[in-house]
Amino acid sequence: MKDKSLSYELIEKYFEGRASDEEIKTYELRLQIDSVFANDVHQYIALRKGFSMYSKRKALKKQLNQIHQAMEENTPKPKLEMLLSYWKPMLVAAAVAIIFSWITHVSFNSFKQNTDQKSHYKALEKDLEKVKKAQNLLWKSINTEEAASESLSSGTGVAIATEGLILTDYHVIQNAKQIVVANTTWGSLPVKVIYSNPALDIAVLKIDAPTFKRFKTVPYMLGVKKMKLGEKVYTLGYPNDDIVFGEGYISSLNGYEGDTVAYQMSIPVNPGNSGGPLMDKKGNLVGIISGKHAVNEGAGFALKGDKIARDLKAVSDSLAIHLPTQNQLHAITKMQLIEKIQPFVFSVRVAR
Repeated sequence: MKDKSLSYELIEKYFEGRASDEEIKTYELRLQIDSVFANDVHQYIALRKGFSMYSKRKALKKQLNQIHQAMEENTPKPKLEMLLSYWKPMLVAAAVAIIFSWITHVSFNSFKQNTDQKSHYKALEKDLEKVKKAQNLLWKSINTEEAASESLSSGTGVAIATEGLILTDYHVIQNAKQIVVANTTWGSLPVKVIYSNPALDIAVLKIDAPTFKRFKTVPYMLGVKKMKLGEKVYTLGYPNDDIVFGEGYISSLNGYEGDTVAYQMSIPVNPGNSGGPLMDKKGNLVGIISGKHAVNEGAGFALKGDKIARDLKAVSDSLAIHLPTQNQLHAITKMQLIEKIQPFVFSVRVAR
């Protein structure tokens, strides 16, 4: 409780402008690496907004009472003219009442014990409805049937075996009619799903194109280590049309609400990042991006690489999955690491 009190004191000082330079640095660092502290900050911000709106609501309620009283008094003005003369303050009061009601509802639902495990967890599949026409041209260009689907979406995938196997999240490809993977190195390639585990939220895709033989090598290993709190990690993914790089730290050894099959990381992630690789500084594939916290924008989640590897090894014989046993990316710079990994990271485009 003492630590909690110190945290609250630091947050109050920061927002009230009383924090010293050293306290400001401490606040900003903890906000990045301490998910519990970050949640306390979001609660404090919501409470400040709530109290502010409540004060405004009380003041406007008083003003409305005064207006109502004036309308009740004997006056030569007709009632309609009276109403028109007060329309502006009445609209303002109504608007503030609605806003306050909304904030109260959001704040309450944020702070109460939540029985819905997904309430503040967002999967990061990207909706591509706005670019459906362009995507239909993509399906035609790779000699598959035209996508006569109701929706198009995308995520990210990462190669895990030289046989053309690509790992992604199950929720990215769920109920897919057609799937294509693409990047600047390999172009656009059709794939088929050869394995999925909805409980773990993973799927393995296999490149299914006559022009593709195999990857010459996959230069990293999956799930060879468990991460430690505070370790530096990197992401690559397709929240945009171009690949996007991110870096941060493991901020919790468990995922959303203590999920033991995931890490929490201090890297902002967005729709389209799902299924993208989480790499350590030595180039090991330590997880794949699975979602984000809906309230704490700086918190992302990744399925643990060792959990995924254990699951895939259990079915490796029947599916001919041969995971790499050597890491070729150690002792290189961050820029070299990005350059080496990038050809093995794909945009996963799904038609349903």
